[in-house]
Amino acid sequence: MSPAPEAVAELFRPFAVRVAFVPVAGAAAGDLPFRVDDFLSPQAVPRRRDSFAAGRLAAARATHDLTGRALWPLRDARGAPVWPPGVRGSISHTGDLAVSVVARGPDAAVGIDLERAARAATPLATASWSCGPEETRRLRALRGSARGLAALRLLCAKEALYKAGPATRHAPSALRSVHLEWTEPEHPGAVVPLTVRARAGSPWSAFTVRTQVLNGYLVAAAAR
Repeated sequence: MSPAPEAVAELFRPFAVRVAFVPVAGAAAGDLPFRVDDFLSPQAVPRRRDSFAAGRLAAARATHDLTGRALWPLRDARGAPVWPPGVRGSISHTGDLAVSVVARGPDAAVGIDLERAARAATPLATASWSCGPEETRRLRALRGSARGLAALRLLCAKEALYKAGPATRHAPSALRSVHLEWTEPEHPGAVVPLTVRARAGSPWSAFTVRTQVLNGYLVAAAAR
């Protein structure tokens, strides 16, 4: 079962957003107004094609909830979604579920990332590419499942930041320059706000970031 869209939207408050989920296995590429093959490499495996279709279908549902019309993000040369005028959004997907969040306004900036919480078993090496020295030290000070969940939390939070508007002009590895501070909760399902510490002029310094485990998925929300 996917997280409740309303619960995910709460992570973005006070920004007004719409959220939609689509199961990857249930995504019908034929429902898209364009051919998936026009946007993906010929070498893309079936799972990648299905997740791409699910993400675009989720975006259409979210924009319909927001504007009354199903709007379809296309794709730029770097692979990032190109949103219709007046709408900003973000897409994420795991192996089984896709999600999209959208907001109104040319100046809106929202990013979302979604991972199965079970992936927290061994994420420390995966998270290391985006973590700075202080974040890595904090992770290593934790024990057992708390370390794994915290590492996954950081990875998702930075992915959400990267997907939000300003960050798309930079390589993901640039997020090592962004330091996130947080307190790991006693209850794994609690909302966890992360404070963004970045150098002056950084495009990420004004963002609000929150994460929460919802129905077995760790969801990260970044907004400005």
